Order: sequence, then structure tokens, then C-alpha cells
Amino acid sequence: MQEDQMLAFKAQRQRDKRIAQFKRNLLILAVIAIILPTLLCIYLFFKVNSLEDKLAALYKEGTAAVSQKRTDDNTVYASQDLKPDEVNAVENPSLNEQKTLNQETTGVQTPETNDSKKEKKIVYLTFDDGPSSNTKNILKVLKEHNVKATFFVVGNKYNSEEFEAMYKQIVEEGHTIGMHSYSHQYSTIYQSLDAFKEDLNLLQDYLNKTIGMSPAIYRFPGGSSNKVSDTKMEVFINYLKEKNLTYFDWNVSSGDAAGQNLSVEEIVNNTMEGVSKNQTSVVLMHDSEHLDSTVEALGKIIEQLKEQGIEILPIDQKTTPVQQLKAK
Repeated sequence: MQEDQMLAFKAQRQRDKRIAQFKRNLLILAVIAIILPTLLCIYLFFKVNSLEDKLAALYKEGTAAVSQKRTDDNTVYASQDLKPDEVNAVENPSLNEQKTLNQETTGVQTPETNDSKKEKKIVYLTFDDGPSSNTKNILKVLKEHNVKATFFVVGNKYNSEEFEAMYKQIVEEGHTIGMHSYSHQYSTIYQSLDAFKEDLNLLQDYLNKTIGMSPAIYRFPGGSSNKVSDTKMEVFINYLKEKNLTYFDWNVSSGDAAGQNLSVEEIVNNTMEGVSKNQTSVVLMHDSEHLDSTVEALGKIIEQLKEQGIEILPIDQKTTPVQQLKAK
């Protein structure tokens, strides 16, 4: 009996201890639950204050920079003796746009301001299929306007000494020569890669003999995206790449190709409309004995380009190619 009481007493003490331990654990958890959020709030409070101080400092620096810039601008305007409306035009580019619109609709000139940030438009005038009986006329117009262009030439179709001299004159007058196939016969050139290689080699050999160099640029007859080739154009593109030759297509067409019979005005309008859509334009024109209208349109095109402040350049090694189709 006494032993049973002792066991019961011990069991009761163990229960009491467990209950006391459980209460202590609950108390610790409660303290942690209260202290941790409090510490986190204190940390965030000081962090936010620190960020506010940094933002305030940045704001002061920015305000000071803007103030200094306005002071500098006012100094520049004063040194240039600009009128109030001219100052507004410099500070508000939209004013220049409105003046341009007024000029287009009323024909009245308004003061222009220089915008150094605006990138200048560039045009590359290119002529395919020459030389021809019109090459001299094209060169004459280019010389009169002090403009350099690019001629993608074919082989000497007539084996003529006069035409042979044209290749030399193109180079001597500072224009760029590119290759446009020897025969310009689609069915032959695009029949196979071997046929393409043979045609290219013929033109390279002829130009080496005639002008003492082989051009590094090429234009596919019909362009790289033509639909008449019996062989995938990527095959020829990859071959040119192997030979370190760059091919150029165009992003503006004058529409003067044989069979179009466009008027001078239509050729000019096609060209100027296309140029208006691009920052950099490669214009396709043709050097052919049947295209007197191209020669007549050329001078007008150059004049309009220059009136718009567009720079006219020949293609060189720095020119970014316009390519309608790129090999994978």
C-alpha cells in the first residue's frame, strides 16, 4: 500500500514537471513572437530613414545640376544673342516640327535650329547592268553635282574598247565598282553553284585585267530574294561569304528597270518616297542604253536629296549592307 502511494506520488511529480516545462516553452515562444517582430520593425525603421536621407541627397544634387545647366544654357543663349523664340525652339524640339509643318503647308520659311542629336540621313545611289552607252552621261551628271555613286557592273557584253574605258573612268572619278555577274543570264548563273562560280571567276578575271583589281562587293542579278534561281540562294550567299565578298541588295527602288517605261517624274517620285522612309537608303537604278529617263531623273534626285540635307555616299567597306535574304 505504501509502495503504491510512493509510485503515484512520483508519477504526479513527473506530470507536474512536464506541465511546468510545457508552460516555460510556451512562455519562451510567446516572448520570441513578440520580440522578433519588434526588432524587425526597429531595423526597418532605421533602414527607411537611411534611404530617405539618401534620396534627399540625390534630389538636392539633381536640383543643383538642373539649375547649373539652365545657368549654362542661358549663358550660351546670351553669348549667341538668340531671340526669345529661338531659345524656345532650342528648348522645345516640337516647335521645330511645327515650323516645318507651317513651311510645308504655307510655303513660308521659318527659322531653323541645329539639332546635333539628330542623325543625318544617308543615301547610296547604285547603278546596275553597266557599262552602257549611258554610262558617260551618268558620270557627267554625278560630276556636275560633285557626287560619288556605286556601279555594279557586268562583263563587257560587246567586247568594246569604248566600254572597257568606262570601267576605268568609273574608278578614276572616285566611284565604287561592284560585281553584278559576268553574263547577267539568270538561267546560266543560277543553274548550279559551279555555274555561279564560273561566271564570278570570269568577271573577277576581266576586272583584274581591266582596272587592276577585283571588287569586294557583289549584287545578285534580281537581288538575293529573287524567285527565278534554280538553286537555293543561300548556296550562293554562303559561297560569297567563303570568298570574303559582301553582297548588297537595296531598300529603295527607282522603278527604272527595263520594261517599266516610267517617266522622269515617276522615277524621281519613287526614289524620294522610298528615301523618306529610311534613315539609310540604298537606291536601285540602272545603267542601260535604253534608260535615258534615268539620266534625266538623276540630276533632279540629287538636287532634292541635297535640299533635304541628305548625304550621298558611295558604298565602301564601312557601309552596312542592305540584304533582303540572309543565309542561316
